[in-house]
Amino acid sequence: MDATRPMTRRDVARGITASAAASVLPSPSLAQGTTARIVVIGGGFGGANCARALRQLDPKLQVSLIEPNQTFTACPFSNEVIAGMRELPAQLFTYDRIAAGGVTVIPQAAAKVDPRAHTVTLAAGQLFSATTATAAA
Repeated sequence: MDATRPMTRRDVARGITASAAASVLPSPSLAQGTTARIVVIGGGFGGANCARALRQLDPKLQVSLIEPNQTFTACPFSNEVIAGMRELPAQLFTYDRIAAGGVTVIPQAAAKVDPRAHTVTLAAGQLFSATTATAAA
């Protein structure tokens, strides 16, 4: 991703696809005593479910979800909303259940990703490190 242009939905979709591919392809073994840390940027329906599925796949994974919104809209059954058979609020979900499942939810937007340094600069200016899973001021 070019650091001079803003992130798009396509960039997020590529990240989700890469994460999904990584989960089914052979991966290197981790050294004893280390824990894999995964950062999912964007907590829409796809990102939220990706973060939750990764954590359920291996509870030892440290999964973080970076998303500035407090709710997301679920896609399944959205046609019922369009048809007037279901109300839109029934499609809105918070991140409480995802956090309860062991995913660290960071309620901010991602402004920049540095894949070489394994860091994400958050909108408020903090640097989130995927290697330590902490945000530094």
